Amino acid sequence: MFQNFAAHPPAGGWPPLLTWLISAGARLAPEVVREFWEQFRVKIHSFYGTSESGGIAFDHSDAIDDKPTVGWPMPGVAIELRHEDGIPEGDGRVLVRSDAVAPYYVGPGGDIGQLPDGFATGDYGRLLPDGRLVLAGRVSTFINVAGRKVQPAEVEQQLRAMPGVVDAQVLAVADPVRGEQIAAVVAGDAHLSRADIRQFCAGRLPPHKIPRVIVLVPELPLTARGKPDMRALLALVDESIAQAQRGNML
Repeated sequence: MFQNFAAHPPAGGWPPLLTWLISAGARLAPEVVREFWEQFRVKIHSFYGTSESGGIAFDHSDAIDDKPTVGWPMPGVAIELRHEDGIPEGDGRVLVRSDAVAPYYVGPGGDIGQLPDGFATGDYGRLLPDGRLVLAGRVSTFINVAGRKVQPAEVEQQLRAMPGVVDAQVLAVADPVRGEQIAAVVAGDAHLSRADIRQFCAGRLPPHKIPRVIVLVPELPLTARGKPDMRALLALVDESIAQAQRGNML
């Protein structure tokens, strides 16, 4: 929504009463924050929280920089980064402690399970020297390529840095030899080619992190809520693989 407003400004300019803009529930790219600021001189503030813990972090600053942070821990919230196997060095799983953390889960049939030692989110990240939290990806989304774990967010970040690329989504596809392989659906300029994308990635990523399957589209499919439509993305990848297999059979 914010990206669309920046690309297509309201005819009368940005409404002067709308001065506090908060983004939550999905990744807010730093480039969108900057583009919006340059267009309207209004800052978009990131908010990060979960149902189990309420608010965790908030970017209350008016500064504009290129760090994809969700801001500082909210008052009364303590954030700990807990290292786990497979998480890149220097990062950790976000563990939250506060009075707002739910003490129990209640499931079907009344089963009760106490949340251990605060709430361990499904996100991993790092803390900057000034105390701001950077979310680096989801713990559950690692792709296991021949025993080496790859975080899709790392590959997506490099793909989005390529000139001509508007957005990218990385997914796992089954591989009979390596267990899983990396597929990327890339939206961007019509002149982009798979060879160019692989060459760009080769200068920035180790070989096992370079996408084996690349699907080029004008724009990524989104759900009604504006989030990546994973079902549609997987269908695009499956069709691309099927086409390649049919081509090899000819």
